[in-house]
Amino acid sequence: MNVATIIGRVGRVNDLRRLPDGTPVLGFSVAHTLKRKNQEVTTWFDCGLFGVRAEAVQPHIRVGDPIGVTGAIALNVFTDRTGKTSAAIKLTVNDVMLLGQKPNNNGGGNKPQQERKKDNFDDNPF
Repeated sequence: MNVATIIGRVGRVNDLRRLPDGTPVLGFSVAHTLKRKNQEVTTWFDCGLFGVRAEAVQPHIRVGDPIGVTGAIALNVFTDRTGKTSAAIKLTVNDVMLLGQKPNNNGGGNKPQQERKKDNFDDNPF
């Protein structure tokens, strides 16, 4: 069984696209930061959400928002334009948990704080 659960912050949100068969796809990235002693290590996960859930979730996630995702994980090894071998961690998302807003003055994303809905996660440390 290949299942991973990641809790982090949204780093990038792509526009909603459609596959040739019409299936909606939402691409976004999630950053998870692990703090050890005096060091922080951030791991980026490239996420893909498919189907009607992609359409439903897209308006609700913004850069900086805390999020939880669960899905199948894969490592994609490739050669970049400079000839360097690189790797990306890919997650095909099955479930999304919206964990609240980015705790800063403007609330993250494009909407001012007063326009964003308040929820029970305003004090979330993520």
